[in-house]
Amino acid sequence: MPAVMRVWSAAAAAALTLTLAACGGDDSPPSDEPASATPENLEALELFEDAVEQTPAEGVVPYDVNAVLYADEAEKLRFMVVPAGETATYDAMGFWDYPDGTTFVKTFFFYVDARDPGQGRRLLETRIIRRDEGEWTGRTYIWNDAQTKATRYKVGKTLIVDWIDANGEDHRQPYRVPNDNECKTCHSKSHEFEPLGPRTRQLNRDHEYDGVEQNQIDHLVELGWVSGDTGDVTNRFTLADPYGSDTVERRARSYLDANCSHCHRPGGEAGSTALDLRAEITEPYSLGVCRTPVAAGPGSGGYNYDVVPGAPGESILVFRMESTDPELKMPELPTLTSDLHGTELIRAWIAAMPARACK
Repeated sequence: MPAVMRVWSAAAAAALTLTLAACGGDDSPPSDEPASATPENLEALELFEDAVEQTPAEGVVPYDVNAVLYADEAEKLRFMVVPAGETATYDAMGFWDYPDGTTFVKTFFFYVDARDPGQGRRLLETRIIRRDEGEWTGRTYIWNDAQTKATRYKVGKTLIVDWIDANGEDHRQPYRVPNDNECKTCHSKSHEFEPLGPRTRQLNRDHEYDGVEQNQIDHLVELGWVSGDTGDVTNRFTLADPYGSDTVERRARSYLDANCSHCHRPGGEAGSTALDLRAEITEPYSLGVCRTPVAAGPGSGGYNYDVVPGAPGESILVFRMESTDPELKMPELPTLTSDLHGTELIRAWIAAMPARACK
């Protein structure tokens, strides 16, 4: 059965609106001092019954995506809330039109030991994206070392994380929490802030609700949160799990859509390059095949084409994905490490292309 929609208290709603409106970004250098805007603590937003345990409050719905954005190996928990009596307008291919008051929540964390999640996790940051008066804004709350509270930070912070991966390997690495302006870089289309994940291609998958698996979009319709013809689950345009069992082509294209197309699309921050990495694009040249970059400079790595069919080692796309040099790497922000598994997938995709010389 649908969850009962919780109505936020007027104080909580006003506090969140004040936070988002008060901080428009800052070019100041990173600082360990939290932003002064109210509310200072995540709990004041009343999005969680238990913020430490990440138990959502009544009416705040968990969700997941098909193709995950790489974030230096961090795991993520996602939640959303649409105001009572309001609906989002469904769009089969584009971004949904969400009403004012819609809020998306994403918490980044590492398991202490990925082989045994029961050993606990370290929460790093919780990002909030909310729409008010027709505009989206994003804010970040960083969790303290004691894991007791998350505090609003405006100018970002670098954290040091110790964790053990699924292969039993110990890691000690920096993790960069982006500042407000850096968030705008990825979440920008035609210089306007927008959410990225909560759309048809990413939401069309199952999630467990009250112990029952249900398609996420169908669940949102059942809650009364979505209007429009959502069609049948099997006919919706859907991304594949990049590390699932689908074809290399489909998995690689889904990876690029989730990790790169927010910038490499018309209106994106890298739209001027004309490299379009959205999953619906079928023209090879638009995807970079035998395409000379507009202005790569050192970012070309000495190579001539974004993608050379059959030759990943000669492709600029792979070179930049493998780099950790801040002046060369892709994506530019906010990761500090190269996505080894993602690069391996893109290498396999390019290697599977019929080899031919680019002219």
